[in-house]
Amino acid sequence: MSIDSCIPVIQSALANWKEECLYLSDYTSTYWEEYCLVRLAVVYRGRALPVVWRVLKHLWCLGCL
Repeated sequence: MSIDSCIPVIQSALANWKEECLYLSDYTSTYWEEYCLVRLAVVYRGRALPVVWRVLKHLWCLGCL
C-alpha cells in the first residue's frame, strides 16, 4: 500500500479534528537483529494510532559496519 492511497483516509479523519494539537509518535522495533520496523502514529486519548510504517533491513546486515 502506498502513502498516496492513505492520504484521503487521513484527510477525512483530520477534517473534524477538534483538538488544539496533533501529537505524533515515532517508534521502532527490531526483529531477528536483521530488520527494523519504523512506525509513525497519531496519539489520541493516550493511544498511538499507526499511520505509516516501513520495514528496513539493518545496515550491519549488509556488511556496512
